[in-house]
Amino acid sequence: MDASGRIKIAKIVSLTYAHILRQVQAQTLRRSLIGIVILIAAVLWAYWPARSGGFVLDDDLLLTHNSLIKAPDGLYRFWFTKQALDYWPVSNTTLWLEWRLWGMNPTGYHVTNLLLHIANALLLWLVLRKLAIPGAWLAALLFVVHPVNVESVAWIAQRKNVLAMFFFLLSILWWLKEDDRRETQSKGRDLRERDTGSISFGIWYWLSLAAFILAMLSKGSVAILPIVLLLIVWWQWKRITWRDFLRAAPFLAVASVLTVVDMHFQAEGPGNAIRDVTALQRLLGAGAVIWFYLGKALVPLRLTFVYPQWDIQSAKFFWWLPLLASIAATILLVWKVKSVSSTWWRPAWFAWAFFMVALVPVMGFVDVGYMRHSLVADHYQYIAMIAVAVLAAAAICSGWKKLPEAVRPATGLAVTAVVVALTIMVRQQSSLYASALALYQNAVDNNPASGLAHNNLGDALTQANRPQEAIVEFEKTVELMPDSAKAHNNLAMRLADVGRLSDAIDHYQQALRLQPKHPDAENNYAMALATSGRLLEAQSHFEFVLECEPNFAEAHNNFGSLLLQMGQLEHAVAQFQLALKLKPDYLEAYNNLGIVLTKSGLFQEAIDHYQQALRVKPDSAETHNNLGNVLVKSGRLQEAISHYQEALSLKPDYEQAYVGLALAQSVAGDAAAAVPAAETALALARMHNQENLAAQIEAWLTAHRSSSTTR
Repeated sequence: MDASGRIKIAKIVSLTYAHILRQVQAQTLRRSLIGIVILIAAVLWAYWPARSGGFVLDDDLLLTHNSLIKAPDGLYRFWFTKQALDYWPVSNTTLWLEWRLWGMNPTGYHVTNLLLHIANALLLWLVLRKLAIPGAWLAALLFVVHPVNVESVAWIAQRKNVLAMFFFLLSILWWLKEDDRRETQSKGRDLRERDTGSISFGIWYWLSLAAFILAMLSKGSVAILPIVLLLIVWWQWKRITWRDFLRAAPFLAVASVLTVVDMHFQAEGPGNAIRDVTALQRLLGAGAVIWFYLGKALVPLRLTFVYPQWDIQSAKFFWWLPLLASIAATILLVWKVKSVSSTWWRPAWFAWAFFMVALVPVMGFVDVGYMRHSLVADHYQYIAMIAVAVLAAAAICSGWKKLPEAVRPATGLAVTAVVVALTIMVRQQSSLYASALALYQNAVDNNPASGLAHNNLGDALTQANRPQEAIVEFEKTVELMPDSAKAHNNLAMRLADVGRLSDAIDHYQQALRLQPKHPDAENNYAMALATSGRLLEAQSHFEFVLECEPNFAEAHNNFGSLLLQMGQLEHAVAQFQLALKLKPDYLEAYNNLGIVLTKSGLFQEAIDHYQQALRVKPDSAETHNNLGNVLVKSGRLQEAISHYQEALSLKPDYEQAYVGLALAQSVAGDAAAAVPAAETALALARMHNQENLAAQIEAWLTAHRSSSTTR
């Protein structure tokens, strides 16, 4: 064959190869897009019930009641002060920004968590493909639809969990891309043979380090990343050299420094011990933690928001078994990896090591606040869950190739059934987060000895306007947590709501004996004293709490109400103004200030404050009613009628608004409309057992009818 023939054949071969490559790339792209669509569809269907769920547990501390979130300078204070509960400014920054987008609407926060969870699954897929681990997509799918991850996604406060995972995986991905760069520079030679000179750090390395810093500033539990990176090096090269330690050193430095910062913030919190346990009990607990989480990962049944607290007893051999089993499993895997050529011992050891390393921050060697109630929680194993999902997917996909053709369809159906079952379980679990009442009831059903669960169920019942049931739950809380000042305070508040002031005062006093400077209990105690007519005692307690907590807006407002009751109008105004200075969106303080200004004859100032209150909360029926009252006194009857009608559109059974409407219409000369409004107010007053109000309305109607007959 001459040269021209060979050239033609070469061109044909080249074009054929390019065509095949394009076909393979197009097919790979199609498969990838289908995989992405399936992942997203599964997650959206599974988590759809939780999208509009409310705020639960720590959501108030981190978001809804967090003054830093609402403060214009909140970002500065998160990053450059010690005012936050923990130094996780990246997570707090996302919440600060979102507060300005959707405020108290929880849906936006849920959607963000869900998008981050999806992004984490996609990043996991990319990382596993980089590592050439079989079943990368299936591992991502198993991770994203596993029920133990529901708590991390459906609970808004776990933004820090999903966000930290996002940067954690991004850091690993960019670390691997840096490896690609170095391998390209070495022209495919073994890096362990070639790289005997100085180590160069490329752009991907620095991006990886930056992502890790952001991960640590989202949540400190990702401090295990340097060890994970070294595990990945071992997985790729079957050994770790001093150069690998050198590459990981900056990551270790970042982890060390920011872990110290996190521990400092923890030390700045409440000084009382979280758990009173010995070092041996912590070690035994750590062993049990490993098998608890592995069990929940393999059989995700009876998941609950608050698990029972463990009573770790070192004298009982039962508590030694998990630790001994962990040690034995580790020794066995290390021995098998070194002595057996089987390909399965190596991935099993890698998954086991990753799983244990990921759990180290939550094994109980160092306590966090939640461990006061339970040593374990589903959201603690969000990172560790990766190991179980990856090993399971790799085993399935590697084993698939060895199965006879006749068995493969049945095996595929079985795997699909497992994935579908997990997805259904996620949907059932996420549906609990659609309602705080359902979530806490489930926690109580699964853990009836949890004071935290009973307390939160009591809060949910209070929000649902079921006060008697709430009292039962708070009484159970006090029974389980008799030394908790917060429990006594919560019970006392509900007792006061139903008029049991004497019992409420007793529990406030118990709360203050347990915690003498408990500002909420002191404030509530003073209110109960005022309601029971013990005005001077109430005054002394308000003065005490404001001396201890001068920036307590609610106490200033309540003290103002007491001073108003005592006829000290000028001092009451000063207290309401202080409350509004501390909390500019404080609706109750606006209403109270409007009332006292009206009593003082300062009608226009009262109108201005009510209008400001409506800018804060346009759908406040009480504010519309109060504004109507002062407009009547100002002679602006049509405006008053409009606000009364708006109040009634917001709260149709608002008898006070019907009374005001009847009065305004009567003064405006519209008796035909005034009488029906007054009759409706009378019916509502009788329905709500407002006997004095009913008598006043009935007297007005009698006088009005008598006047009409005379005319």
